[in-house]
Amino acid sequence: AEEAKKKELIKRCDATYMFKLMKWCSQNNFGKKLIVNENTTYLIKVLCYFLSNDIRFESELGFSFSKGLLIRGISGLGKTHLVRCLENNELNPVLVLSMIEITDEIKDQGQYELKLGDKKVVYLDDVGTEESTVNHYGTKISFFKNFIELVYLKNKENGFNKLMISTNNSFAELESKYGFRVRSRMKDMFNTIDVKGEDLRG
Repeated sequence: AEEAKKKELIKRCDATYMFKLMKWCSQNNFGKKLIVNENTTYLIKVLCYFLSNDIRFESELGFSFSKGLLIRGISGLGKTHLVRCLENNELNPVLVLSMIEITDEIKDQGQYELKLGDKKVVYLDDVGTEESTVNHYGTKISFFKNFIELVYLKNKENGFNKLMISTNNSFAELESKYGFRVRSRMKDMFNTIDVKGEDLRG
């Protein structure tokens, strides 16, 4: 019964379901019509294929399901908005986390405990905008560096498709901030999507 239920869920939550959910959430949860244009269409397709486990993610887009998503582009292109529109999808619900909020909590508490709950995919937003190293009562903590190292070691046999990241930084800038080892790991761990266009916030 459980297996049949799982198969039905996968069949129902296809790429079309993801796109309809994205449109509905954009309008009803965030009060704005989903912008579909030459700059947003590609990322919309990537997210819908990725979160629905659609084989076209590999066959059409040329990506790998053994890797996660690294979404790059300037602020205001709608990267986080599109993910938030899909965060409560039934198949692969997403835990959206702000790197700045994580860093603030580490400053206060000395640590950050990631709690997935019923979420299956983690989305770290705005990687590179936070302080790379936080000093908590004399202890220097680099959350993102430690996080990437841990995820890489624990998941390199099973893949990294439960992790999504957004950043405004190039690989060279990420290396400058977190070191060569993190840059090298990230190239192994992620499908890289470059989002272009003008700031949609005006």
